[in-house]
Amino acid sequence: LYTEAALIGSGGALLGLIVGIAMVMLGCFIGIPLGGIVNQEIHPVLNPASLVATIAAPLVCIVIAATIPIRAVSRMSVITLLNYH
Repeated sequence: LYTEAALIGSGGALLGLIVGIAMVMLGCFIGIPLGGIVNQEIHPVLNPASLVATIAAPLVCIVIAATIPIRAVSRMSVITLLNYH
């Protein structure tokens, strides 16, 4: 069950990474206006630490969130699980 949660999480992390990289690249070329009193543009940059955190954080959160249901299921008997509706 942990493997299933990690696989689903890695798929979501990969999709989020692809979309995130595209958005950062777009923001790097176009710039993000701050507006207001500052009236400047920021240009985000990718670095290896942010890429590692982007992949690791969702996977850790998903495995932690899956712990409670997995522990509950592991305490049930196989017969109860097969008859569960």
